[in-house]
Amino acid sequence: MMRQISVVSCIDSNFLLPLCVTIHSVASNNINSNIFYYVLGIGLTDSDKEILRRLEKKSANLTVRVIDTTDSFESDIKRFLVWSLEHEGNGRLTFATYIRLFILEYLPSDVFKILYLDADVICLNSLEKLWETDITNYALAAVEDISSEVNKLRLNLKQYINSGVLLINLSYWREINATHLFLNFIRENRLIIKLHDQDVLNLCFKDKILILPYSYNYQLLGENYNSKSDAMASTLVHFIAFHKPWVKGNSCPLKAEWISYYEACFGSKWHYVKSFPIKDRSVLFIRRLSLFTCPMGSFRRKVLKRILPHQILKKFKQKKV
Repeated sequence: MMRQISVVSCIDSNFLLPLCVTIHSVASNNINSNIFYYVLGIGLTDSDKEILRRLEKKSANLTVRVIDTTDSFESDIKRFLVWSLEHEGNGRLTFATYIRLFILEYLPSDVFKILYLDADVICLNSLEKLWETDITNYALAAVEDISSEVNKLRLNLKQYINSGVLLINLSYWREINATHLFLNFIRENRLIIKLHDQDVLNLCFKDKILILPYSYNYQLLGENYNSKSDAMASTLVHFIAFHKPWVKGNSCPLKAEWISYYEACFGSKWHYVKSFPIKDRSVLFIRRLSLFTCPMGSFRRKVLKRILPHQILKKFKQKKV
């Protein structure tokens, strides 16, 4: 009997094509397992849903179930999300970013463990060992974020994980009513939440997270890319931040591999579907520059002291906030 691996992703229509590539990569690298893939969608059209369902014809081991979540957010959490997204201001985050916190509301009660994947992840090798990881005594298992040192300091945590790949213990989430836990936490701590759902998971489950090897969420940025062989040996590769292989103007490691999965998935040559205009690049640069030029409170000073030499740090004007 073939092993069943349950996977879930959360998207709106902006990430439809990247998610198709994610799903196809998972199915094609796990031919000895039955892949049951749940897609939690916001604002997906009937045509979008049909594109996702047609993926089943490409892989005999794949079942895709599309679940519409468009109208199901509580009004208070929706107000908070609007506030958060307006303040984020870079156009990269959407309501779909937060759905992973509320997957209990949409998944069948007989699913006890599930693998969450962002739509900017591709699978390069078998998920068997990851899926068999024992998380009985944990809320979830995940890989540390590449910016974990800064975020551990910011939130006073011993570890800080990236939420793009999560092996989730749904039995435990149901036991503690995780939906209620997350909603209350967001309402009461909105001022300290900077990295959205990722902060929420790290703070709510700080003592119940199993740290996984980096190969289960190989986070790709130009500056942390050691060698192609290291990345290709990983199980899951994550194109984090703005480093998306489908965005025109981006140059990122393993773009060719992502394109090859796209072409295998859709049976057609790759063409860019989105650009990264100069205006957006300028906004991103200014936002990053503000870390050094804005008045600094005690936390920001601590971060800069850790990441900058003292001779550079003392040049910045420091003001109490």
